Order: sequence, then structure tokens, then C-alpha cells
Amino acid sequence: LKYLGKDKWLKKRWLSFALLIMPLLCNVLLWTNDYHGLMRQAVYLDTSGAIPVVGKTYGPFFMIYSIYNAFIAAVTLVILFRGQLHLKNRLQKAQIFSLFLGLLLPALSVCIYISKLFPLKIDPTPIVIGVSSIIISWSIFRYHLFDIVSFAHSVVIKEMSTGLLIIDNDGAVLEVNPAAEKMLKISCGTQGDKSIDKLLSGYPLFLEIYKNKTACVREIYIKNSSGFNYCELSFKKLLNPKNRTSCWIFQIYD
Repeated sequence: LKYLGKDKWLKKRWLSFALLIMPLLCNVLLWTNDYHGLMRQAVYLDTSGAIPVVGKTYGPFFMIYSIYNAFIAAVTLVILFRGQLHLKNRLQKAQIFSLFLGLLLPALSVCIYISKLFPLKIDPTPIVIGVSSIIISWSIFRYHLFDIVSFAHSVVIKEMSTGLLIIDNDGAVLEVNPAAEKMLKISCGTQGDKSIDKLLSGYPLFLEIYKNKTACVREIYIKNSSGFNYCELSFKKLLNPKNRTSCWIFQIYD
């Protein structure tokens, strides 16, 4: 939710407490399983297959918790899938697809194992999680996953009086704070759904500065209903830990 800019749900304090209920209950029932058998009722060595494995007879709460986990995973996958549909920037779409695939594979593996559809009597999930880890790791190095997440939606940016626009290397607008929207009389709408050419079509100077990709400081004036606002415009690049350009930042001081 935070990654996709939908962190308004995270401000609901009841949600955090609600999500804690099932994991806490699961742990308590695991620790006290010998008294009630709600999580598992028997643990034994199963030698019926090609490889001897530890077999378990699960209790009723285990299935409830499995369904709960599957529901949480499904909701997360839907959020990621819908988030990808609303983005036009290829880099962000690739990032979200990596997260989607990294979660989908182990979720399917768990469902297949619990439903006993897997032909061998072993849990394939650890191997599948290894594959998912490779996918996520590849995305971190290939698509710079998480490079921009930590600041793109911070409260500080949204509340600051300085106008701020964050644009990636492909010209997609990642963030426009309320101060910049008010100064320039624009609306970015959904995160990443506009290019700089479209959003700032009425400000050719901004487009020229961005296309030059050279850090600079300029004095500009912005026309408004009462005349003009005289501002200082700062343009700079933001580097990632590998000293590569992650994105470009416009700052507007009235």
C-alpha cells in the first residue's frame, strides 16, 4: 500500500491491531498445542513415499489460519495487479510485476501443498521461496527496486511549503507535492500516471531544463490571477548508492 501511494489505509490504527490478532493467536495455540491439539494432533515419520518425511495431522485451527493467510496473500496480489494497471511508466511496472511474481509463486506453492495436489510428499515451498528471492534480488539490481519508495510519499514532502516535483529518467512524474500543484496550478492525480511533457506542457522552461539534464538554479516568474509570482527554481539529480541517477528533482521557492 505504501509502495503504491495508497498509504491512507495505513493511517487507520485499527488496521494494524486487526492484522496482529491472527498471528498472535496462532503463536499462543502453537505454544499450548499439547493441551488442545488445535494446530496439530500428531507428528510422525512418513515412509510411504520415495523419501522419508515428517508427516503431520493438522488440527482445525491450522486450516482456518491457512485460509486466512491465503486471503491476505490474495488481497496483496490484487492490490499489486491493480496498481500495475494504473501505471504507465515501464520501470515502475517492472518493479511491481517483480513483487507480484515474488509473492505469487510461494502462495501457489503453499496452496498446492496443503491441498495435497503436489505429487511428492514433500513441501516444495522452501525451494519456491528460493526462486522468489532470486526474482526479487534480480529486480533490486536490474530495476532498482525500492530506490525511490522511501521518500516519494513522505509526509515531509507533502507538508513542505517548497514546491517539489520528482521525475524519473524516462520522464514519468513520480511525485508532485501540494505546494507545487498550487504554484503551477496543476494536478498530478494518480502516482506516475502523467509524463512531464503532459503535466508541464504550459511551462516550456521546465521541459527545456529537464531535457538538458544539467543541474541548475534559475530565477523564474509564474503567472497567476493577481499578476506574477517570482520564484527560484532549482533542478538537481538524486543518486542511488551506486552513484547512478535515480531521478531528477525540481524545487520551487516563492
